[in-house]
Amino acid sequence: VFSKTFKCAYICDFDYNLNIINSKSIYHSRDSSLIEAKTFGFNNIGDNLYIINNTQLDTLGVAGLYHPILYKVDSSKNLIYKKYMYINNTKNQYYNIIKAYDGNLIAIGDIYSKPQWLVSKLDAACNMIWHHTYGRNAWNNGHQLFIAPSPDSCYVMSGIYPVCYADRYEYRTNDAGCIRKIDDNGNLLWEKVIKNYYSDYYNGPGILDLDCSYDLYVDDEGYIYIAGQGTSLSTGMAGFLTKLTPEGDIMFRRYYTPDGSKNGPQLYLNSVKPTPDGGLIMGGYTYDSYY
Repeated sequence: VFSKTFKCAYICDFDYNLNIINSKSIYHSRDSSLIEAKTFGFNNIGDNLYIINNTQLDTLGVAGLYHPILYKVDSSKNLIYKKYMYINNTKNQYYNIIKAYDGNLIAIGDIYSKPQWLVSKLDAACNMIWHHTYGRNAWNNGHQLFIAPSPDSCYVMSGIYPVCYADRYEYRTNDAGCIRKIDDNGNLLWEKVIKNYYSDYYNGPGILDLDCSYDLYVDDEGYIYIAGQGTSLSTGMAGFLTKLTPEGDIMFRRYYTPDGSKNGPQLYLNSVKPTPDGGLIMGGYTYDSYY
């Protein structure tokens, strides 16, 4: 948790009942890098914890430049290093970091201006090995994406794909879901675009933007599970789970509402994780006050 009041980052350990076991401040900011943080993510990799936040400090002489800072923390919550992760003078930012198959690190994010998906491979000292961008050039490909390892030493990513402009002013786009698979060198293996159409009285036909906010999990056989929210003829707006083959072809989609009824409260799913018994657990939110 980042505390902007005290300019420091805290790490908390919880038990199974979410009681705090211990907590520790790992970094006290003197350069306002936490004060100006835009977003952050973290992950346990091996015996270390990696924390990413994005700052808007003008450290490169480019006004309004977002760039990421990576904190590496050992198992005792001691700071090993803090490192700025620049890519030339671009406005790049990262949201999370995972372990690569060769023991290095994979950071995921985007190029901020006309966003494209950004994936970077780093060594253990956070030196850049390679970086690749994905998406339609000069289009907004979204500021959030998810990534998961697959058993063939590759990675599956999900986010949005700008299909077309929503009107003649070319300001807002109609976005579909997009699934991409890359190898351990960042080469694109395949790309699948998933559209979810709707129509209403005021706006006419379109593609539901919320349908494109996904979390995903890849099982030991390479099957892909994606959680998100979208529309169906039977439920209206609802959370969904989509299962795809290792090649990215849809096998099924299931919709969920908080009370299980077709006309129940809207549900927005934004997380899916495996459980020890071979199942899945999903989380999200609803605006319905009862739930």
